Amino acid sequence: MRIMLQFLTSILLQMAFVIASQAAEHPNILLIVSDDQGYNDQGLLGNGIITPTLDRLAKEGTLRSARCWRYSKKKKILDNTIVIFFSDNGGSGGADNTPLRGHKSQTWEGGIRVPCLIRWPGGDVPVGSVNDEFLTSLERFPSFASATGAKLPENVPLDGDDWWSTVKGETKSPRLEMFWKRKDFVGARVGNWKWVDMGGGSGGLFDLDADIGEKNDLSAERPEVLKRVKNRYANWLREMEAAEPRGPFRDF
Repeated sequence: MRIMLQFLTSILLQMAFVIASQAAEHPNILLIVSDDQGYNDQGLLGNGIITPTLDRLAKEGTLRSARCWRYSKKKKILDNTIVIFFSDNGGSGGADNTPLRGHKSQTWEGGIRVPCLIRWPGGDVPVGSVNDEFLTSLERFPSFASATGAKLPENVPLDGDDWWSTVKGETKSPRLEMFWKRKDFVGARVGNWKWVDMGGGSGGLFDLDADIGEKNDLSAERPEVLKRVKNRYANWLREMEAAEPRGPFRDF
């Protein structure tokens, strides 16, 4: 399975050449989602494990991406190609996520807050800008649909919003809330307030505007805020239960 995943990733990277050659009115989008290839071989955190498979894949992927980039630039369609890099979660247990607290698989900011790089000059995304607005990966689908002029299904509630006006710095983010649940780990963000419950072991209420490291628990000082955030989380749970069956992900 691992070899097949690596092969498919390599093929997808090469497909970028085909996509880049199809200049059109709407932007080009190549979306590759790949996770844990050669998981047991990874030694990127300084544990001394040799990683020939991962290193080879990274090298080949970098080279093919660079070749695709140069080809798209030569064809003068690079500026109308949306390029996005981001991670699915924070660094794992051995990583340094400073100044964020926690790591992968946890609902602290260190487990869920990740960087995102976006390039789309043809869509007026400002070059070299930094944007700290509250956005999530759930915004990708409606944003790609908007960029390509695709018609969204009617009467279907979407989990995300079109992020382009926010990314361009024209408007504040439409996202006001986000919720996470993994086994007994819970996270709920409403505005700048974040409630964390790590299965009863640790947690609290934090003001992310003033305390990005989630060090100062304000549960006792702001009980009314804690109640409001918990109520919003409970409402989200009800919405998820009322939604159509989510297959194996419902009880993940």
